[in-house]
Amino acid sequence: MHEPSHRLEAAVADVEAAARDLGGVDQAAALAALSSARERIDALIDEVAAQGVLAGQSVRSLAEAAGVAPNTLSPRLARTTVLGGYAEDGRVGAEGIARARYDLRNGQYRPAEQTEPLTFRARRSRKDRS
Repeated sequence: MHEPSHRLEAAVADVEAAARDLGGVDQAAALAALSSARERIDALIDEVAAQGVLAGQSVRSLAEAAGVAPNTLSPRLARTTVLGGYAEDGRVGAEGIARARYDLRNGQYRPAEQTEPLTFRARRSRKDRS
């Protein structure tokens, strides 16, 4: 399965960079760095949860450990490389989890291709466009 340690190191580096910027004048840069770290950590939480689900742990127990509502974990699992290929309508439900576990036991498991997470980009105001 996927080794999340390099992603964790990158997220920690983002947090450290943001912490250094907190004392500086540019609070916007500090917020951008913290936001980037949060996105990386959230993606890492999702991947680790997907690995747990694939290994046989319950969605409810993993959601509790992650501090999220169980019904919010299903769409988060759909965005992972571990279970994204088993998503239907933007969610990984019980059938997708069962299929992924079956495929893993039978040597047919194939992780999804990794994609870049969607990020929010603010629209420019009308004043900025002119």
